[in-house]
Amino acid sequence: MNQEIESQTVTIEQVRRPTGTPQEIMKNVKAALVDLAKRTDETKNSKELLDYLAFSARASIRRYSLNNTWLIYIQKREATYVRGFKQWLSEGRHVRKGERGILILAPLTKTITRKVKVPKTDDKGEIVKDPLTGETLYEEKEEREQVITWFKPVYVFDISQTEGTPIAILEIVKVSEHEKATEILARLSDLAKRQGYVIKYKEMQQGHYGQASANKVITLSLSMTETQKIAVILHEYAHERLHFKDQKITHSQAETEAEAVAYVVCKVLGINLNSETYLAIHNKDTEQIIKAYERIQTVVKEILDSFEA
Repeated sequence: MNQEIESQTVTIEQVRRPTGTPQEIMKNVKAALVDLAKRTDETKNSKELLDYLAFSARASIRRYSLNNTWLIYIQKREATYVRGFKQWLSEGRHVRKGERGILILAPLTKTITRKVKVPKTDDKGEIVKDPLTGETLYEEKEEREQVITWFKPVYVFDISQTEGTPIAILEIVKVSEHEKATEILARLSDLAKRQGYVIKYKEMQQGHYGQASANKVITLSLSMTETQKIAVILHEYAHERLHFKDQKITHSQAETEAEAVAYVVCKVLGINLNSETYLAIHNKDTEQIIKAYERIQTVVKEILDSFEA
């Protein structure tokens, strides 16, 4: 399957209006995401990739899966607040006549029930053993699990395609760059601390801005601006959340993913980093490229959801 996807080049233009079976659409989505990563690496141009990642970080978009985020992106890049037809009705708005829906794929699930053997326990929760042999006694229990069996096409609509009751959409408050950076730094520091990090400041040699140790200590240079502190904390925090010890990826790939998280979060929060670092998903394996997208988007969602909470 990987070879089949990698051997074809599927561009945004080819899948602007998704057609075919759900399976074919899914295959084209994967191929297009892989093509985006490869094209970025070959042209040394991060803009297209960063534009997509920033789009996927929008408040109502990041609730969708990687595949559906891409489907929304290629059909309506200007989308800001997306809901289904009935969801809009429940919010007092209706889709205007003649508007074209945005196709996404909804998972169909079924519940599988199976019997499993588990250690028998008493009222106190302690494992019961055979009084003669001392062996653990087991009993059968039913275990239920929901599994995705198929996907079906459904349609959603952006708020620009609807009319009715005005709704409040969360936006970044427009304040001065310094005020914004100070507030974001405070919130980000609090998030990091709640995840077990210790943030310290000290004088560092010129050109050194920060470092993170294995025991979750992030050390920052006292000479940095508030914006630089935000970028470094995001980068180091992302490393921990992105790359678990069982992940086998290169150092350059780990740095790229952490920097992508920092860049996208800063962009969404309105923090100007003054430069666009070249970022590309270097991995050549199809499934690993998809996993890289998923890791980046998951951590971006985690950080931004904590701000909006």
